[in-house]
Amino acid sequence: MKRLLTTSTAAVLALAATSPLAAQTAIGSLAENAGTTIRGEVTDVFGNEFVLADDSGRVLVETGPSWYRSYDFKVGETLTVTGEPDDDNEFDAYTIERPGGETITIRERGQRPPWAGGRDRAERRDVDRKTVDEVVQRFEGDGFTSVRFEESDGPYLEFKAQSADGKAVEFETRRNGRLHKIDIDDGEIALSAFQTVLSADVLEKLRAENLERIEELEIGRRGIEVEGYRTDGSKVDLRLATDERRGERHKERKGERHDERHDGRKGDRDEERQGRAEGLERMIEEAGYRLDEGETANLRAGGTVRAENPFDETVVLRIDGNGDIASERVVR
Repeated sequence: MKRLLTTSTAAVLALAATSPLAAQTAIGSLAENAGTTIRGEVTDVFGNEFVLADDSGRVLVETGPSWYRSYDFKVGETLTVTGEPDDDNEFDAYTIERPGGETITIRERGQRPPWAGGRDRAERRDVDRKTVDEVVQRFEGDGFTSVRFEESDGPYLEFKAQSADGKAVEFETRRNGRLHKIDIDDGEIALSAFQTVLSADVLEKLRAENLERIEELEIGRRGIEVEGYRTDGSKVDLRLATDERRGERHKERKGERHDERHDGRKGDRDEERQGRAEGLERMIEEAGYRLDEGETANLRAGGTVRAENPFDETVVLRIDGNGDIASERVVR
C-alpha cells in the first residue's frame, strides 16, 4: 500500500492539534522517537490500513492484518494515533483514539506484534483467562504439576503438564474448558489420576471396560476414543458411543416387524436428525463461533456451514464425519 503514497522527507504529517493522550511530535522527529502521537483526518481506507492527513501531509497507518482483527475506520474521522514510523515511511499504530473517547489498542509498545508468526500463533488472542485458570486448577487438583497454557488452535486450547509420576502430558480443551484430548508423551498414566479432570460419565464408561491405564484419550460429540491397558494387562483401542438415546431406540426397534416400524420411522428419523443438528450447533457455539442466520438447516456431519469466528470474520466451517470442526476458511 505504501506505493500509493508520496510524502516529502521533511513532513509526512504535521501535527496541528493537541492530543489528550500525549504531546504530539513533528514528523521530522518521528524517526528518532517510538511511542509518538499524530493526529489527523482519515482520507482513504484500505481494509485495515488508512491514510491520515492534515494541512501539511499524509501518512499510511498500519493496524495489523485483517484476519487477526478487523476495523471499521471511516473516511472523515479524526483520529489520534500513537505509534512509530517504520522503514517504509508508514506509521505502525500502537493505540488509536476515536471521536468520543474510544481507545483501540493495536499492539504493545516494544513487544512483538501478537499476529507475528502467522495466524495459528496469533489465535492466542481472545482466550478467556478465567477458563484457562479453571482448567489449570482442575489438573492441579488431580496432582499434575507445571500445568501451563501453550496456545489456542482454532476451537481448542492447548496445555502441557507433568503427571505425579513425572510423565509429560499434552491435553486440549474446547474454548469453554471442556476436555477434548489427552496425550501422554511417553508411556501411560493410571485412570485413577484423572478423577477431577474427567467427568463422572466418562469415568464410568472407561471403568466399565476395565480400563486401568491411558495412553491417549479423545472425547468427541459422538463418543470416546481411548488407547490404553485393561486391568488384565491387555492393550486396547476402544471407541465408545455416548449417544444413549440413539442406542435405546435401536434396541427397541430391533425385534419389531417391518410393518410395525414403518409408521413411526419417519418421526424417529426426524427426531434423530434434529438432535444431531442441535448437538452440532452447541459444539460450534462452544468453540466460539456464531452461525449465520439460516445455517442451522445446513448442519450435518461431513457438511459445511457459514459462521462468524472469534475474530468477527465470516468463515466457512467444514464439519468432519465425527461431528467436529475440521477446518475454517475465511470468506474474503
